Amino acid sequence: MPIRKLLPLLAAAGLGLLLGACAQHQSSDADITDRVTADLRTATILPAQKVTVQTVDHVVYLNGVADTESDIRAAGDVANRVPGVTRVVNNLAVQR
Repeated sequence: MPIRKLLPLLAAAGLGLLLGACAQHQSSDADITDRVTADLRTATILPAQKVTVQTVDHVVYLNGVADTESDIRAAGDVANRVPGVTRVVNNLAVQR
């Protein structure tokens, strides 16, 4: 078979492999939730018992209370930096 006829087949096969590899490296919602929770704990921004993290379709929802507005913004920033997160809905409120 001439090389010219093989090139489209090889290109299609390579693209299929590339797309399959990318899909395998996408984070699941559970993975994202675990990572955000761990990163918040590591950053010691918020006590773990005061915040819940949920992820639905790569959108992270932060719920609970924080001590300051600055802590709320920092928690959103931490969540946004996690690979696979497409958006953060920050429902944290300042504890009064």
